[in-house]
Amino acid sequence: MAGILRQIRVKAGLSQSEVASRMGIKSKSGHSFIAQLESGRIKNPTLRTIFDYLQTCGVAVGDFMAKVEAIEFQNRLKRIISPVELPNYFFTWCQAIMTKTKSNSMEN
Repeated sequence: MAGILRQIRVKAGLSQSEVASRMGIKSKSGHSFIAQLESGRIKNPTLRTIFDYLQTCGVAVGDFMAKVEAIEFQNRLKRIISPVELPNYFFTWCQAIMTKTKSNSMEN
């Protein structure tokens, strides 16, 4: 999850200090807090923290959760078939199928 948060912030074009400031975290500790959050050193951030972070970066919670689920699915799949050597495009294909399936279920 931590890596996804960093990607979201970078894509939004914000620095760690900007995110902290917009979340209302004091400037001295804000950069450090966001760095810890993005690196996974904060093991169990509150939902409020995650929601505030996502809102600050302009990302919907559903989009974030879809990314987390896709990565978790890919990791589970790799553990299941780890003895078998498969090309990387196979995992990309599986992720595309998961995203499409999730998208279709959200429309219904």
